[in-house]
Amino acid sequence: MIDAAPLSWAIILITTLGVPLAGFWAARHTNTTSYMSMGRSLSLPAFVATLVATWYGGVLAVGEYTWTYGLVNWLALGAFYYLFAAIYAWLLASRVRGSSSLSLPEEIAQVHGPLAGKLAALYTLVMVSPAPHILTTAIILGALAGLPLAPALAVTVLLTVAYVWKGGLRSVVVTDMVQFLLMFLGFGAGLWWLASHHGGLDWLAMHVPRSHLEIPGSLPWSTLVLWGFVALWTLVDPGFHQRVAVAKDTSTARRGIWISILCWFLFDALTTGCGLYARALLPDLKEPVRAFPQLARLLPPLIQGLFVGGMLATVLSTLNSLCFLSGTTFSRDLLPKGSEEGLQTRIRWGVLITSVLGALLAWRMQSVVQMWILFASLGVPVLLPALLGVWWPALVQGARLGPRSALASMLAAAATGGLWMLAGFWRAQGGWPIWPLGLEPLYPGLLAGMLPFALRKGSGRQP
Repeated sequence: MIDAAPLSWAIILITTLGVPLAGFWAARHTNTTSYMSMGRSLSLPAFVATLVATWYGGVLAVGEYTWTYGLVNWLALGAFYYLFAAIYAWLLASRVRGSSSLSLPEEIAQVHGPLAGKLAALYTLVMVSPAPHILTTAIILGALAGLPLAPALAVTVLLTVAYVWKGGLRSVVVTDMVQFLLMFLGFGAGLWWLASHHGGLDWLAMHVPRSHLEIPGSLPWSTLVLWGFVALWTLVDPGFHQRVAVAKDTSTARRGIWISILCWFLFDALTTGCGLYARALLPDLKEPVRAFPQLARLLPPLIQGLFVGGMLATVLSTLNSLCFLSGTTFSRDLLPKGSEEGLQTRIRWGVLITSVLGALLAWRMQSVVQMWILFASLGVPVLLPALLGVWWPALVQGARLGPRSALASMLAAAATGGLWMLAGFWRAQGGWPIWPLGLEPLYPGLLAGMLPFALRKGSGRQP
């Protein structure tokens, strides 16, 4: 439990409760159009704030990875994502904004047929599961209030679902703008205080293992390669697609992504710096995932309140987006289409159902990093080949895959990755799977999904 002073508690409560209040305030002006897509008129400042805040949710995993491995965290959990975000801005932003589709499953269904769209919706649900971020928030709230995990998970769902239910995407974007500021303020204040009271880089070099300031340090290159493939998530991320699709225009989307990359770089500098101080000041920490909550205990009241508020803002900004995305994917893309008049109500129930399921999954797995890798291993191989056929038909010899070929590609990836994962968990040791041939499911799944591209004969459209 974080032993917070009264001033810290006041700041934490203002930042934590202020965000839902901002969401409810935004919901006053919500209609069906703004609930779903904000009229596809998202401005540049709002686009940058919501994309940056939404895409950076695993703050405890960053603390865990930095405490354990050091500076290489910036490469594993940062640089690869910058690369694919840059590719997105360069090659995909205009295609996504120019499409009439608001979701990845809708995009796939338009080109590859309704069955492929339904399968894409199922695996998109895997990708947008709020479970990792429900778990992260619950750990922070548990550290604050001394709550066991189960009630902390319940509080987390209630804290987020209420204003997302009410205001939809409009409430998500407005709260993201507030949380964007809190993220930088909290970690910026924390790093400034730590550096000014303990020392800078020279002090860190004397108090952390030497490998923590080297790349790859104690992390094997094979793991870095895996994180590079996991970062392919960016190209098939439903949240990324949604933000680009509702931007005011293509220029706003493209410029916004480039600005966001700079913001992510700066925020990674803050979080990695704080993670290194956590290693230096808490060398005997038994649970590295709690590096940032335990580091907060060492800060003075004002800085402590801002730091914890920044932690919560970082994860809640992603959680609210994933709750909305999972609800819309479940209600709009996976279930049979109903009337447009009842869509908003269906999405609200979808938000509630998928958030509760996410909390149950978080209770079962209790590992943010493991969930990230597993979700990417299942979702990326299924969605990426189908989307390549949508965006770059030249990759399939001048014509898009036909509906049956695309569906076969997705099914092959789903079956291969799923069976590989089952085999790994069948031989699990200490809760962690032992993969066949030492390969994570992402690799064979992606290979199976790409085979139709390699085996396709001729240049005409095939059935």
